Parts: sequence; C-alpha cells; structure tokens
Amino acid sequence: MPSLKLDEGGTATLRSACGIHSTRRSSAVCCPWWIISASACVALACAVLSACDPDVDAVRIAAQDFRFVPALVRLSTERPARLEIVNEGREVHELDGDLFRHAESPGSAVDPAPGGAIRIAPGGRAVVTLTAPAGTYLFRCRVRGHARMTGTVVVE
Repeated sequence: MPSLKLDEGGTATLRSACGIHSTRRSSAVCCPWWIISASACVALACAVLSACDPDVDAVRIAAQDFRFVPALVRLSTERPARLEIVNEGREVHELDGDLFRHAESPGSAVDPAPGGAIRIAPGGRAVVTLTAPAGTYLFRCRVRGHARMTGTVVVE
C-alpha cells in the first residue's frame, strides 16, 4: 500500500507498493504551502505509481551483515518477479542460487561475479527480473565467512 508523508515545509515523500521512494519540495512562494504541497503530492503519486507494474511481483531483499531480510520470500508462477536486493551491510555480498539462472533481465545495476553470482558492494543494489517455475529455491552469499547467510524463495 503506498504511503505519503507531508511536512509543514512543503516536502512530500511517497513510498509506493513496489518500493520506489520519491521526495519533492515545493519552492514557490506565491501560494500557501498546502496548495503547492497538495498539487506536488498528486503529481508525485502519479509519477511513482505509474512506474509500478501491477503485473510484476516486486520484492525488496536486504543483504545485511550475515543475513537476508526477509529470509523467506513467496512468489507467484503467474507473473514475473522483480527482486531488488540492497546491500545494507559493511561488506560485499555475492548472491548465488538456481533462482538467478531464471533471470530475464539482470538490469544494469547487477555486477556479475564469477560463476553467475550477483556481486553487490556495500550501499549498492541489484535489480533482477525473473520468471521461475514452481519450486523452492535456496540462495546464499558466497563470500568467505558468510556460509550461514542464506535465504529461500518459494514460487507457487
């Protein structure tokens, strides 16, 4: 569900259902702030929501130090999935698993590692679009010392 926050300074922040954030600040001084902010919010909402594709499951996975959040993700076989994997940790993470072999478009943010894994630098992100057949897919971080950093995607 999209959420919208508006402060008294005229800054509107919208977070859409697919995880896209957008912030706008009104700079006009000829109108009351609430009129400008309301119109900015409507424009912002339209722009962000149009970027979300309702025919795609959008999932955000945070790669933190030694864990994935969420560690269990459920997807549908009926539509493609867009996985946004964000490295919130202090070290590089390399995701590997059979699920990523079903990628349709790894996107420009993906840094392929040897063997088909996805390498993400600290503070970085990767967006992968895929359609996978029904099944349970395990993924893990291949970085030495991260052996217990695992996750599961169930496609039903």
